[in-house]
Amino acid sequence: MARLVQCAVRCWAAAVCLVGASGCTPASTLETEPKPDPAPHTCDTGANLTVTPLFDFGQPSQAQFHYYANPNDPTGHTDVEPPGSNPDTSALIEVDRCPGTRWATAFAIHLVGGDYTSYGPNLSWQVGQSASTAIDLSAYSGIGFWAKTDAATPQTLTLVVEDTDTFPVEEDALRRCTPSSDTFTPPAGTSCYDGGRSSRNLSQDWHLYTIDFSELVEQTWGHQSPGGVPDIHHVMSMEFNLPVLDSFDVWMGQIFYFKR
Repeated sequence: MARLVQCAVRCWAAAVCLVGASGCTPASTLETEPKPDPAPHTCDTGANLTVTPLFDFGQPSQAQFHYYANPNDPTGHTDVEPPGSNPDTSALIEVDRCPGTRWATAFAIHLVGGDYTSYGPNLSWQVGQSASTAIDLSAYSGIGFWAKTDAATPQTLTLVVEDTDTFPVEEDALRRCTPSSDTFTPPAGTSCYDGGRSSRNLSQDWHLYTIDFSELVEQTWGHQSPGGVPDIHHVMSMEFNLPVLDSFDVWMGQIFYFKR
C-alpha cells in the first residue's frame, strides 16, 4: 500500500534561501557529531513508554511532517519508492516491524539519495508563523520515532527543535533572531534556525529511538535561546535532518511524544 505526502516549499536559513508559501524551516549547513547512542529500544522496552502520537505518515494527525530537498541543487537527488516517483513526493509503504505487538503494522517512508551540497534534506513540521501558535511540550520527556537503514555505511538522523527565540516569528516586536535572504546574510550569532539538536545513529533493523528534550543543545552560528537550549514551553517547529555532502538511505515510521 502506498500514499503520498506532498513536499512543502520552504525557505532555509542559509546564504541562499528559497522563499515558500508555507513559511521557513532551518538549513542543515553544519554537520553535527551524534552523541553516543543509548541502546535503541526493542519492541518490549518501547511498550513501557507512555506515548502520545504526533505523526504516523498514514493519516492526518496533530502534526504534518513534510519531506523537503532543495530542487535547485544541481547534483542532489532523492529516489523514492515506487521507482520513478516524482522526487517532490514521498511514497509511503506499509511495514511489519514487531509482529504480535502494538507496534506491528504501520506506514513508513523510505528515502534514498545523496550529493546535496547546499544543505541536507529533512522531514519537518512547522507549528505556525506567529509566536501565539507556539506549543508547550513541557509535559513530555522528548520525541520518539521508529527508524532503520538498509545501508552498510553509518546513517544518522538529527532532530532539531526551534523555539520562539530561534524561529523568525511574524511579529516584528517579538522576533529575536535575524532571517537571511537571497541578498542578506545576518552577522554571526544572530541568524534564525539555530535550534537545539541531537542525533541518533541508525541500525539496519527497525528500532524505536528516543531523544530527550534535556539533551538538545544549540550551536553558536545563530541566535541562541537563553542558556543555549530550546525553550520547550514555546516550540515553533521540529525537523529530522538527513546528511549533507553524503549519501542517505533511511526508513522512518511513527513519530510521537513520550513520557518516561
